[in-house]
Amino acid sequence: MMGKSFQQAGCVDINDIEFKIIKSPRSVIASAEVGVEARYAEFDITVQSTSYRSQYQNKLAAIELIKKQIGNES
Repeated sequence: MMGKSFQQAGCVDINDIEFKIIKSPRSVIASAEVGVEARYAEFDITVQSTSYRSQYQNKLAAIELIKKQIGNES
């Protein structure tokens, strides 16, 4: 999934996801906040991703976490 654009996120419409930038362990080192919190209101799911060095990668990871949680709820 990391190579795909946000619009190709599968059954999750990324326009329905609210993203918020948060601190991550890398914020101290890089002095930039790259962590992402994503909320998908339709299923009342909120996830955080802080593992990657870029905000973009963390957004993609957050979308994947949401998709996994939706799959687990089915």
